[in-house]
Amino acid sequence: MMSSQQIVAMSRAAARRSAREHVVPLLVEKEDLVADVTLRRHLRGIPFIGDRVPRGWKLMHAASLLGSDTNCVPWWPDEPSKAHAYMQVDSSGFGAEDEPSFTIAGFYEAVRKIGPGYGYAMAEQGQFQVVVGVFRPAGA
Repeated sequence: MMSSQQIVAMSRAAARRSAREHVVPLLVEKEDLVADVTLRRHLRGIPFIGDRVPRGWKLMHAASLLGSDTNCVPWWPDEPSKAHAYMQVDSSGFGAEDEPSFTIAGFYEAVRKIGPGYGYAMAEQGQFQVVVGVFRPAGA
């Protein structure tokens, strides 16, 4: 099992690397939502950018977009503006619907509910879950 220090260190390293390489969130367009297989294939490309917000993007409040803070984690307690902004997603494939993380199917459903025009990027990556931010291109 990973320690919280390892997870934070990985997130910081991902933030530095993604900034250096100008990595931005994966944008989901209308055509990506037409079929389950298309959406699954597209979302496999979600980048790991750490807790940074790339220039030209705005971090959205996932709980507000979904109308619920279920599965939206109160990450970064020292930054109230980020409370419930991120979604926690089971990455093991063994998660259950009654757990605090979205199952993979639940995450796909959340992406469909949020709709096109939003980008997704991982902020943290643990052994069994990932923390995903929802972003909007600035000016959109």
